[in-house]
Amino acid sequence: MEWLSILVFFFVFVHIFAFVLYNKYRIRQIIKYISICRGNELSDKDFRDLLESYTSFLGYTQGFPSKKYYGSMYTNSEFLAFYTKSRFMMKYLFSAVALGFLANGIIDYFTH
Repeated sequence: MEWLSILVFFFVFVHIFAFVLYNKYRIRQIIKYISICRGNELSDKDFRDLLESYTSFLGYTQGFPSKKYYGSMYTNSEFLAFYTKSRFMMKYLFSAVALGFLANGIIDYFTH
């Protein structure tokens, strides 16, 4: 049973690493789309606010721009496609990490 625990550990480790890398890629893409939407879908004030929030120290903790306040960004078909794909990927990675931790806890509970 110890091999199963090691296998789950590596599964979680790989998915945490993928989560961090994909989140970094996601933030860079969001900044790119914010720049593309400047002047068309976003006003200069909205552009500055979004750029500041995604390039700040805690920028990597930001989700996607709010549909309520920046709904015009979601009219850009490229951004909408990226949003849909990225949202699915983040849900998958987060769920994989959570289920991996849960599985590791269950394995440890029954083996010790």
